[in-house]
Amino acid sequence: MEVFSKLATFTDITSRLELPITALDHILLPLGEHKVELAVTDSSGEPWIFCCCTRPQGHRKPCLRTGWLAFVRAKCLRVGDRISLHRLEGGAFRIEVRRRIDFMLFGNQIGEVDVPGRLTG
Repeated sequence: MEVFSKLATFTDITSRLELPITALDHILLPLGEHKVELAVTDSSGEPWIFCCCTRPQGHRKPCLRTGWLAFVRAKCLRVGDRISLHRLEGGAFRIEVRRRIDFMLFGNQIGEVDVPGRLTG
């Protein structure tokens, strides 16, 4: 089940991944806490640990912090890449990144391709 899907913003690749508030329906924070470690695997099967946190007061907008920038560097993410988080059966999470490609192939525009590992282009 898809938890969220979004195009990466400048903030997402330079500081933290901002999540929609609806992600908290799938990422369960311990009662009274405002952060939890989230174990995630990428599309290559590599494990990642991110800290999902919310503001302690006010609007509870969640974000991924600790561990996120290492993922950004490893995948060479850039603004406009599509980031999707899925919750699998059994409660595990999988993160996928798709790179936006703007060129034509046989008369068809290529939209997005998987980013399973490090891409520099």
